[in-house]
Amino acid sequence: MEQNKTSDRVNNPVEQLAKKGNKSANSTTWVILISSVVLLLVVLSVLTYIFINREKDLNKKIEDLQSQAQRVNSEQDSPLSSGSANDEYKDWKEYKSSELGISFKHPKEWTVKPISYDGQIQSIEVSSSDVQTQEIEIGGTDVIRGSVVNIYKPESGDINSFSGLQETLRENGTISPKSVTIGEYSGIEYSYAYEGPEQTYIRIGLANSQFLESSFMSEGNESTHPSFTIYKKLLASLLQ
Repeated sequence: MEQNKTSDRVNNPVEQLAKKGNKSANSTTWVILISSVVLLLVVLSVLTYIFINREKDLNKKIEDLQSQAQRVNSEQDSPLSSGSANDEYKDWKEYKSSELGISFKHPKEWTVKPISYDGQIQSIEVSSSDVQTQEIEIGGTDVIRGSVVNIYKPESGDINSFSGLQETLRENGTISPKSVTIGEYSGIEYSYAYEGPEQTYIRIGLANSQFLESSFMSEGNESTHPSFTIYKKLLASLLQ
């Protein structure tokens, strides 16, 4: 009888199902726990990746802004004569003269014309788009509207020498030059009229005892004319 009871306990299907149920429940619990840990690690990894990339993007934006600020400061501090890119010449064109050995920038609306004497180019005439001129009885040309700039072939000699002009003007007044600075170059500015309209001239001393002479003519007072600033900018680009 005792043996049968023992056998019944061992072979009892209810107990066996209970044991199997406990094992299955334990396995499920472990699966859920491991899955939760893995999911947590994945979420942490994703968040870490997003944080690191956002920090990199922020640092890059800061570096870009600092770089832009440095470029702006550099452009503001650079003198016009340094040859650096400058917005003042953004819409200007460049003209080169191999005959005179010079190049300069001018407003794109202005026209450029080489002037020749005895078959050789001696000067470059640059005129504003609205220029109007007329011939005068005593010779020469008068500007009744707009502006005309002439750039002459570089000459050898003393920048302060006016012996030839003084001889010509001995009966028509004298020249009173004043100092002027174009970029890094020093020069003189003077005006005179001889048998024609008054013109303003600027002489700039160059290397090898040479100087570059140019003239500006417009209707009215040259030095206060709006194009006089353009004239000086043109000279500054020539001397770069």
